[in-house]
Amino acid sequence: MVREVWEESGQRISEIDPIAATSDHWVGSSPAGRFEDFNAVRLLYRARCADPVEPVIHDVGGSTDQAQWVPIAEALSRRLVPFTRRLIERRHDR
Repeated sequence: MVREVWEESGQRISEIDPIAATSDHWVGSSPAGRFEDFNAVRLLYRARCADPVEPVIHDVGGSTDQAQWVPIAEALSRRLVPFTRRLIERRHDR
């Protein structure tokens, strides 16, 4: 997890705690028009980032095209998968 977060955002993390997991299955056309039988597994962790920096993507050409710090209220105004929205709302209400 430490390496993945660094590659995708340039952040150094510690105190990693898994908090949720889910999976979804789709069969149909992708946004590019290809037929796909796709299974998504989502794992959500909480971690400490003692020294946050401006996000930098080190895994150029990978699956991440953007990383940024976003206030919770702004995140909730964006298009999110239902799993992510529910978890942010649940954590934000505490």
